[in-house]
Amino acid sequence: MEIPSTKHTLARRTLFLPNIQFCAWTMSTFGGLWGMEMEVLKRHARLDIL
Repeated sequence: MEIPSTKHTLARRTLFLPNIQFCAWTMSTFGGLWGMEMEVLKRHARLDIL
């Protein structure tokens, strides 16, 4: 009964770790795009104000 449970936890870990990496990658990419959007909006706002 010990071997299947260890296999299961290993499978969960291998699925879990890339999930965290994917989340981090998505957040960093989204954050970068959001930052770019904010920069563009700021520039447009400055141009409108000027």
